[in-house]
Amino acid sequence: MAHGAAGDGVDAGRLDLVPMIDCIMLLLIFFVMTTKFSTEEKAISSLLPTDKGQSGPGKAKDIKMVNICIYPASPRMVKGYQPSEYAAELKKLTNNNSGLVIEDVYMRVGQREPIQINGKVLTKKEGERMVAEVERVHQYLGDELKKFENAGEPRNKQNDVVIHCYSGLSWKYALIAYDAVRNYEGQNTADGFKWTGDPRELDQARSVNFAPPRIRNYDKNELGNELYEIIHMK
Repeated sequence: MAHGAAGDGVDAGRLDLVPMIDCIMLLLIFFVMTTKFSTEEKAISSLLPTDKGQSGPGKAKDIKMVNICIYPASPRMVKGYQPSEYAAELKKLTNNNSGLVIEDVYMRVGQREPIQINGKVLTKKEGERMVAEVERVHQYLGDELKKFENAGEPRNKQNDVVIHCYSGLSWKYALIAYDAVRNYEGQNTADGFKWTGDPRELDQARSVNFAPPRIRNYDKNELGNELYEIIHMK
């Protein structure tokens, strides 16, 4: 059999690695998409902060804090139901929205009465309605935070604020709450300190945090458990 001239085709002893790389990438994508956390991995939560975030109802905290809870708005998203019932209501809400993001949410400070927020107007195209809705949130959180003031204490000694936003919601709600708290802190000059937005001043400002992320997929009823914890949080 005649052989082609040197340089034609694949050089002798050279392997084509492209097909193997393709197979490896496909296997990697498959395992990433199908892997679920085992129950043992739930132990990772023990490494997360214990003085902030979602520690569940009825658990004592050594550090006093003001919890801002944000979760889907529904007549059944109130205390008195079990995690499975919250999960069923959540499924009903998402089905009504054709699987899209839930727009109407409750925002609550501690055990106070919540306000309902219309997420549909929180877009640039809404203009004046968006501004009015944001100002309403700022007013609500400002009025509620005043009730938790420690008279005579500097801003960095006030109770920590922790924002608990249900993980199935858009982050815009958590960010609006954060902005409202910082706006309130900027207006509060009772102790002579006013936060101007300079990060270097944060050590003098009140601590404002987002609740640590949850470990997902270790429980088929995890969404209901998360809602139960947020709704029953003090």
